[in-house]
Amino acid sequence: MSHGITYKHYILNNYSSLASGLFTDGTANDISYALTLSRNSVDSPIYPRSGSEVSITGYITPPYSAFSGKDYSMATAQEKYRWVEYYKVNLRGSWMMNLVADVVLNARFRFGWMGYYDKNIGLSPLGRYYLGGDGLTTWTINGNEVVPLRGYENNSLNPSDGGAVFDRYTIELRQPIIESNSATIFVLGFLEGGNCWSDIKEFHPFEMYSSAGFGVRLFMPTLGQFGIDWGYGFNGDKGGSHFHFSIGQSID
Repeated sequence: MSHGITYKHYILNNYSSLASGLFTDGTANDISYALTLSRNSVDSPIYPRSGSEVSITGYITPPYSAFSGKDYSMATAQEKYRWVEYYKVNLRGSWMMNLVADVVLNARFRFGWMGYYDKNIGLSPLGRYYLGGDGLTTWTINGNEVVPLRGYENNSLNPSDGGAVFDRYTIELRQPIIESNSATIFVLGFLEGGNCWSDIKEFHPFEMYSSAGFGVRLFMPTLGQFGIDWGYGFNGDKGGSHFHFSIGQSID
């Protein structure tokens, strides 16, 4: 178990990247408490063959609107977001199974949900979910959570203003090529799917954008892990052939 308190202070000056210009000028304060419960039983951090990782994290801010006494139905953006309020739940899990010889099956999932207290304020423009691509080229100064999904362009699978709920499922087959003290290299093939919605009422867990592909990972003690994947997205013009680069666990 781990927990902590985070404070973020935003100063916006003609910033048009939040929810189609919903909040462009002013200041915002984000004070949140986070609690994480996790369990890890994998047998190796570099090339695990068995075990699992499971975690659930909750984030909560004070419900300022509940005790402010204001009617936010006619409030300005500055009044609504001077003190940002929301609650979030993030789930993730990963399971390893040694099928035969050194071939390992890895099945994993991620889920996130962001809610709000007052319908007149609605979803916070800060801290929403963005799905698609490798996530490496996305600037996250505004607290957004970037979730990779290979076979698609970055941020192409979420609503244009960011999402309130998402899911993603992955199945990988892994085979090591080199395992030594100086370097570990393994190849993988994957099937992946997920989606992102504006509201929890729209959530359908198996209504997904899907993809498949293969990749390679290189781990060196002095440099960490690097990877490259090729994925093909099967759904519409958002998919097609895409290469993705990863650093560490950026594609998880």
